[in-house]
Amino acid sequence: MRASPRNLRWAGLLLALGALPALLMLRTARDTEPEPSLNGTAPVGQLGQWVWTTRDAERFDAAQANDRALVPALLVGSVRREAGQLRMRRGITPAATGATRVAAVVRLEDSVHPALEQRSAVAFARRLQALLSPLLLEVSKSGVELAELQLDYDVPVSKLGLWAEALRELRKGPLGYVSLWITSIPSHLSDPAYGERLQGVVDGTILQLFDTGLSCTGRHQRKLARQLGQHGLPFRIGVGAFERARASTDGSLPRSATDHECWVERSVLFREDPLYRGTWVFAANQDTQGVFRALAEGGGRS
Repeated sequence: MRASPRNLRWAGLLLALGALPALLMLRTARDTEPEPSLNGTAPVGQLGQWVWTTRDAERFDAAQANDRALVPALLVGSVRREAGQLRMRRGITPAATGATRVAAVVRLEDSVHPALEQRSAVAFARRLQALLSPLLLEVSKSGVELAELQLDYDVPVSKLGLWAEALRELRKGPLGYVSLWITSIPSHLSDPAYGERLQGVVDGTILQLFDTGLSCTGRHQRKLARQLGQHGLPFRIGVGAFERARASTDGSLPRSATDHECWVERSVLFREDPLYRGTWVFAANQDTQGVFRALAEGGGRS
């Protein structure tokens, strides 16, 4: 059962009063399997688009006009480390798109790495919670339904254990009330304990397959699929709707330095895993309708 907007408003009020931790025994049940978002095809889980900018919001609204089940994931804040302290920079408003049901994303910048090392994971989590609580309250007041919270953090592999410990501590507080997903990158899956550490801590992980430097080959896709299955976590796939160009040195046209389109095509192969829960698209201000069409058509690589 999905938490209702009324329950989420109560959660915001309790966050403001500092009373939510004491009432977590009344926590609502987690979301059930989301409804299919591709008409006329087999269910593939939740499809959505990350929204970092107002231009991204426009791209999302255009894509959602063709598929009302698409969900936006809006960057509502970024955490950075300044003068030895963690600080929150507000992002886009939760109501930036025309959607009434949204995911909220909080990005942890690379500058926070030392904070996770210099303090205990518990202290790190408590400071992070102090930054997240007023942000979640703002989302609850914006009139949209909060589908989930995504924590976007490219944590170094050496700190995966500390990150899992911090997440476990966060779940004891207000974040125990919401559906919580975290991003991951291919190198994270190489840690044999990745899934074991996060079991029962997060609702799932979103594997990013753009801007990682991993070449798009069938061998790499099969390896990632095997690792995801071994870790046993519900997962989504993150793909890019853009390419980065490699500068030309001989006056010729720039060539693509990335193979994001290839990963879009190969991403549909992950649907074979029963733990697959959907795909998210990173727009980078680019049109996303072509990517969603490619996903609907089932890709073309093996």
